[in-house]
Amino acid sequence: MALLLGLFRTFRHTDGRVTIGSVICGFPAFALTKLLPDFPADWEVATPLIVCALVFIVGGLVNRAVGRPVREEADALLDTLAEPEREAERTAS
Repeated sequence: MALLLGLFRTFRHTDGRVTIGSVICGFPAFALTKLLPDFPADWEVATPLIVCALVFIVGGLVNRAVGRPVREEADALLDTLAEPEREAERTAS
């Protein structure tokens, strides 16, 4: 989850603690789906992903609300990733 969503500037406030927390919260959800009998197969996949996504998104929102600063390295990386997109917009107009 973090590898996909972490590339978007929207999630720049989601730091490493939130990322690790989302993975750790996904493990019990995975274990729960395996321990319960007759748990639908599609929910076995969806439940840990939903839990990870919720913790990841809510953790980033909490960091933003608290005013936790974004590391300069993270902002520089996100600016570098957005650079080709900005260049394409300039050439298109």
